[in-house]
Amino acid sequence: MSAILKNQLVKRLACFTKGLSVDKIDINILSGRGYLDNIELDEQFMSSVMELPQWMCFTKILCSKINLKVSFTKLNSEPIRIFIDTVYVEAEIGKACNRSDVNVQKKMVEAGLAGSGSTSYGYVEQVIDGMHVTVNTIRLTLSLQLQYLAMELNGVELVSANRKWKADDLRKTRAYVMPSKEEVLVYKMLTVQRAKFEFFEKATQSDGSDAPALKFNFNMIELLITMKKLVATNEVVSACLRLIFDDLLLVFTPTQLQVLLTFAKELSDVIELSAPVKPSKTAAPLQKAQTVAKSFMQRFSKQQEEDDLDDNEFEVVSDNVLETSYHLKTGTIDILLCDDEGGCNGGLTENKQELSNHATVSNVIVCPYISLSKFENGTEYHYHLDS
Repeated sequence: MSAILKNQLVKRLACFTKGLSVDKIDINILSGRGYLDNIELDEQFMSSVMELPQWMCFTKILCSKINLKVSFTKLNSEPIRIFIDTVYVEAEIGKACNRSDVNVQKKMVEAGLAGSGSTSYGYVEQVIDGMHVTVNTIRLTLSLQLQYLAMELNGVELVSANRKWKADDLRKTRAYVMPSKEEVLVYKMLTVQRAKFEFFEKATQSDGSDAPALKFNFNMIELLITMKKLVATNEVVSACLRLIFDDLLLVFTPTQLQVLLTFAKELSDVIELSAPVKPSKTAAPLQKAQTVAKSFMQRFSKQQEEDDLDDNEFEVVSDNVLETSYHLKTGTIDILLCDDEGGCNGGLTENKQELSNHATVSNVIVCPYISLSKFENGTEYHYHLDS
């Protein structure tokens, strides 16, 4: 029985991996546990399935020591748990990225992971959406022509959450959009305990220097994800991503600041050159966004008077994702610019007065909403681009 299951897993995961064999898989059916060792993912398939832009591609993805725990009798309420020790990712940006897109749907059909037709949002899709993933360390190297960025994320955890962003029974981590019940909202929360970003200059590396030109350290990063899917096709139609940082301390020298600006300039040039030429789009007036939100509120108020909802089918007015949006929130940001030779002196002079090159910004919020008060009265956007 175990051998049959291993062969089926190898067949199903063939489109995601490279060189996967039965001897790399260990399964105990009775305990609901599985183990995979040193798995290399297909970088071209992953670039396509994650819908990376054309100017970016993965060149290498390795996963070491993957453990799985499945509660077969409680799949509707408890998540499948995946524990990964270390993930190594190498990616390239720019002309060096020779991207050949893969037909994701075709390969998944061949592997038996998807049907030839559309798949509705059913029990299997709910189980997949509810998976709990924990990664000890993610090491990502992002290479450009002149520089490269080395990222290390520690204590990464992806969990399903309820409306208050707390881990809960899986049946409370999704909600149908009323009154039609044709759409469902799925809540996921990604947390990172520690993050380190190091910028290196390739010219310096060729001279034998291993020191990064610039380094950032962050503690506790949260990404709150609300996805809206069509029940009939399981297609994601919109999403809301909220990135939350704790207090930040950023210390620069003029040389380090120049490195950061050079990286940003090179990245923006690559994106601009890779962007397809499109006719200019005119933003629709604000009234259009207000009309959409008011129409939704009227429909909801009418439905709320007609019937009560089940525990698993509650409506979330303020969280309804009318359109895709991105949000950023931080704590206090301290920015300190120091001399290359003399150091920072703690940001203070001998007279204990703050230097003019020390800036503090508190509680930054970047949000496309008109009303920021708990996102009341639905989601109303400043403008809409014509499709």
